Amino acid sequence: MNRAHQLAWRSLTRTCVVCLLGGVVINVAVAWGCALGLDLSSATMAIGTDGPDGLADTWVVRVWTRTGSVRVSSHRFVGVHSSDTTATELVPAWTGYQIPLPQYESRTEPYESRFAEAWGWPLVSMWYQTDKAFTAQSTFRAGVPVAGRVLPLRPIWVGFAGNSAVFALAVLLLSCPFTVRRFRRLWQDRCVKCGYPIGVSPRCTECGWDLAFQRGDERRAAEDLE
Repeated sequence: MNRAHQLAWRSLTRTCVVCLLGGVVINVAVAWGCALGLDLSSATMAIGTDGPDGLADTWVVRVWTRTGSVRVSSHRFVGVHSSDTTATELVPAWTGYQIPLPQYESRTEPYESRFAEAWGWPLVSMWYQTDKAFTAQSTFRAGVPVAGRVLPLRPIWVGFAGNSAVFALAVLLLSCPFTVRRFRRLWQDRCVKCGYPIGVSPRCTECGWDLAFQRGDERRAAEDLE
């Protein structure tokens, strides 16, 4: 493979990496935008309960959903509660709420209360949680309070990877005409600026573009990529 072909493949690889990083940045921005802007007052709520009939260990989960967000409330206590749906079926796997906190299992604390919110589009991709929710001792984990809302910092890996890939593909498609043109010109050993065949001159004889990158001057390669 000659140098022109190597440069063409290197340029294409660099473009794909930049698009992927751009997809990650857009994904985070969308999740934070949902966290700051979405109103959950119209969200659909479902409730599920695990536990035997009568006074016993009971787990109650409430989940509110709407496009771009999921809110989860999980409570464990000794008491009575019932619903048509089990908590195990309802709680999202990414919360980890299927496993009780050690303090509750050991009865160091008689009550467990956790709360989580996840944001993102097309899939929820980032979330935060609150331990000892709805009490004076509640604390945020993986979240930053901003303007009365909380920005999530913890990724939901399936949603995070899926959303980032979708946004990266969108960026790549938008840049496709320029990427293909650049690839072809590098492959054919032409000036990436105007497409004129390059000769021995350090600058393109047609447009005056500095050919340092195509000539092998790696120290000045960044100038060609601007």
